[in-house]
Amino acid sequence: MNRKLVLIACGVFLGLVSLPSSAQQDLKIGYVNINAVFSASPQMAEAQKAIQKEFTAREEKIKALQSEAQALREKYNREAITMGEKELMELQEKMITVERKFKWEQSIAQEDLKIRRQQILAAAEKDIQAAILKIAQNGKFDLILSEGVIFSSERVNLSDEVLEQLKKK
Repeated sequence: MNRKLVLIACGVFLGLVSLPSSAQQDLKIGYVNINAVFSASPQMAEAQKAIQKEFTAREEKIKALQSEAQALREKYNREAITMGEKELMELQEKMITVERKFKWEQSIAQEDLKIRRQQILAAAEKDIQAAILKIAQNGKFDLILSEGVIFSSERVNLSDEVLEQLKKK
């Protein structure tokens, strides 16, 4: 998908570059460094804080399960020789149960975190696209490029303008 967009943008750019010089003078091109905008946008900072707050309790629960599993393993290694067969079996079962629960909780938390990050990135991408579109319309740009740009001068770099637009939201 992104590759197609880059190819289309390059095609449009090459088509515009090949216009007669009188048409080129009216051409207004801008560039946005999407990665820089993503990392510096206030929405992403707020999202990171929200994710951290949302998943802190789960992380603590997972760490507690990990500690419990470790303590049971250490007890097993220390006392296995002196334990009776029934006690040993009970300890092994408890150890296996806690380790399974730890792995399961960890796996679910990782999957939930991945989904939550994708949701946040999608929302941020929508906000960034809206900000770019507003700048393009207000500034009467003919073309705004993002990915696949090897060089852009500060004169055409709109990344700071996009960030300012996002801060107003």
